Amino acid sequence: MPGLLHRARAQAPGLRFAIRSLGREAALTALEAGELDLALGFIWDLPQRFQAEPIHEEGYAVVFRADHPLAIRDWTLEAFLQADHLVVSPAGDLTGVVDRELERLGHARRVVAAVPLFFPALAAVAASDMVATLPGRLVAAHAGRFGLTTRQPPLAIRPFEVAAIRHQRNAKSAMHDWLTAMLRPV
Repeated sequence: MPGLLHRARAQAPGLRFAIRSLGREAALTALEAGELDLALGFIWDLPQRFQAEPIHEEGYAVVFRADHPLAIRDWTLEAFLQADHLVVSPAGDLTGVVDRELERLGHARRVVAAVPLFFPALAAVAASDMVATLPGRLVAAHAGRFGLTTRQPPLAIRPFEVAAIRHQRNAKSAMHDWLTAMLRPV
């Protein structure tokens, strides 16, 4: 959002933004009702009354405190599995894509907490022995502010596509096209 706000304010200084954090279903409901212009994220099986325009592909990174015991251990799947994990879930789910991939490999991790947003996750990891597997771009941009160490996940996790999602009634909207272009990384 910082990059979007900076670029958009430079090109359209009179434009105002109200950015909301919503789960997938709530975002689609708000788009349907005309309460949102765009949703940014990833939604599998998007209903046909919406259209998604890809913004970028996203991978993952693992974060933990700089003085965490994992910082001095060999970075292995076993070390990853022994850690206490925090997940980001607006709905409070204690499992996610990492757990599905681990299950496919016959493993499980110990998830001890869920928070609804990424910045509280970074803050919680910075103040604890927990680790978190988060979107790589977010980690690259903000882990240093929290004094966090990063590693690549010790297992393959399928990347996801971040898209700008709009209701079909706005398919030909120049404003929506412009805003979607502002979301793309420069």
